Amino acid sequence: MVYDTVSHDSPGDYRFSEVGFHFTYEGASGYVHMVRLDGLRPGTVYYFRCGRVGGWSEERCFRTVPLPLVGGYSSLSSMCFLGNVVCVV
Repeated sequence: MVYDTVSHDSPGDYRFSEVGFHFTYEGASGYVHMVRLDGLRPGTVYYFRCGRVGGWSEERCFRTVPLPLVGGYSSLSSMCFLGNVVCVV
């Protein structure tokens, strides 16, 4: 996965990358990519692509939880979850 706080036309232009894993299942139209991201800033939009050289998803984005956090949570990692963000490669 490559990601950044600004949109890019090419996967090679993103400032950050992280390695995770992927899987597929019967009837799927692509792969499910799972990646853990640490150190994200609160209330920030991140643009990302999943894949590898030769096969990247379209760019997608998500916004992290803004501060102050609800429910007494003191860390973004306890609240951030992308849910069903599926990158089809």
